[in-house]
Amino acid sequence: MTTALAAALAASYRRVNGGPVEAGLRIWNKYYPFAEEISRKIVVRISDFDFAPTETARQNLLREGIDDQSIRMTGNMVIDALPSNWRASKIARLPIDSPDIRGILVTARRRENFGAPLENIGNREKRKMQRLTAQKGTFFKLLYLALTLLPFLCLIFMVYRYYVDVLVWDAWELVPFLDKFYQGTLSLQDLWAPRNGHRPFFPRIVLFLLERFSGWNMTYELAFIILLTIVIFFVLVYQIRITERLLQVQLKWLIPVLSIMIFSLSQAETWLYGIQIPEPMNVLAVVAGFVLLQTPNNWAKYSAAILLGVIASYSFGNGLLYWFIGLFILLVLTFDNRRLMISRVAIWVVAAGLTILLYTYDYPTSTLGLATFFAFSKPLESIEYVLVFLGTPVTPTSFDCYMHGINCELGIFAAIVASLSGLILFGYVTWSLWRQVELKTLTPYVGMALYAILSALVADLTRSIFGVAQAMSSRYITFSSLFWIALAVFLLVLAKTTEMSNKRRRRAGYLLVILMAGLVTLNSIQWSGFFVATYEYYSPLRTGLLLQENDNVLKLLYPWAPSLDWMKTQREVLQKYHLSVFRGQ
Repeated sequence: MTTALAAALAASYRRVNGGPVEAGLRIWNKYYPFAEEISRKIVVRISDFDFAPTETARQNLLREGIDDQSIRMTGNMVIDALPSNWRASKIARLPIDSPDIRGILVTARRRENFGAPLENIGNREKRKMQRLTAQKGTFFKLLYLALTLLPFLCLIFMVYRYYVDVLVWDAWELVPFLDKFYQGTLSLQDLWAPRNGHRPFFPRIVLFLLERFSGWNMTYELAFIILLTIVIFFVLVYQIRITERLLQVQLKWLIPVLSIMIFSLSQAETWLYGIQIPEPMNVLAVVAGFVLLQTPNNWAKYSAAILLGVIASYSFGNGLLYWFIGLFILLVLTFDNRRLMISRVAIWVVAAGLTILLYTYDYPTSTLGLATFFAFSKPLESIEYVLVFLGTPVTPTSFDCYMHGINCELGIFAAIVASLSGLILFGYVTWSLWRQVELKTLTPYVGMALYAILSALVADLTRSIFGVAQAMSSRYITFSSLFWIALAVFLLVLAKTTEMSNKRRRRAGYLLVILMAGLVTLNSIQWSGFFVATYEYYSPLRTGLLLQENDNVLKLLYPWAPSLDWMKTQREVLQKYHLSVFRGQ
């Protein structure tokens, strides 16, 4: 301020109009900071203009008798200059945009602040920071916890409230196997037998064990499905933590988004029908396998990835895709190490070949011939099926079409638009990340996205004969959700690794992830109606099955049964061994 006083005197002597910035700042101690307070008061007396930064400074000038006409309100220069100089400053390199980091910018340049005064300033701001962090930290922790737990708690409530303990659909086909199991004649060939194009060897073992020890209590089957899904959730959380460590980014807010997608009520058939164990078992094996496969130099993890591939293949038919995607991942990860590549790829190819050979041995291919022919004969419908399959998790209109056959054109169109948008966005984000980060660190997510896309293609070859609307089956969402989870991870990683100057891209990444979570939530709310409808439909049928007053109940429980006599035979087996609704009689 001494320099400002000299300049003001010179300007006054030369009769040049001028004035000080930060006019009106007062500490009311003329010796601290020495001699700045004295200089401030003299400068405003001899200046033609006074540029006040705040209304308080203006009032100080008025109290000192300065003419109001000479005062100009200009704002704080330091604060105003900060945004325009932010990019070039060292402060901009600090990760203060992270929700886990809070900062206060302090200017303490005066020589009077050296020593104890500067320590006092630091301690004061530290206490202020601690109060601010505690308040905001508590709020965000509670919000984070609520958003993460709420989808799971809603799922538990809906399943507990609306599930019906009765055999439905394909579950009746397990009854003859249980009859053999109790008679001691169940063979390995029975467990190996294909069903609907799949070889659910491992799910059958689990189902038989659960039914043997629970008397075919549906509660145990549904609890096991939810347990599998919980493990999937934590495997993905583990992978996100690995990504955070490798890329040095914060992705904690992906966890609530992950919870919304994993525990979505839109997977209603999976949550309510115990026979759907193969789907989550398959997805768990695939996801865990991709996570373990990212360290091929670790022999234990690599071996576990092979074992998980076997489990995936013999849980659900599309598990065979795991071997082809895994081979691609291995080639990418070991490309720089030819010796490791040769050994790992060779073992992988042998394991894949044996698994596929055993899978196709004595396989009734005639059951798939008509569906495959239909898919190739109507390519446009096949493309629609694939896109609807992928887009259903984020299409809230899918429920009305699948359940009631209404608004199907709207639902199909919305799913196609969502799917195409997601695929284009995934391609763009992958290309952008390829230029910014080492894509090898993201191979598990690439594997998940490819698995969802290829699963849609496999479903098209085997199921499109039943119509495009069949692609909206809620049980398929277990697979297609993997694509949207991978896309959400890529979007947030791109937003976090983009330079701070590119605010538009960062904000777009955050908003798109929020939009995806919102659409999945809306879809989940829509599919909650399936739980109520299932309860209202099957509860009377359960009572009818127990009372045995009307054999038409059997047709309603399994419309695709070979015959009514066949259903009666299966009911007698349930009665004989006191299973399902006859448990405890």
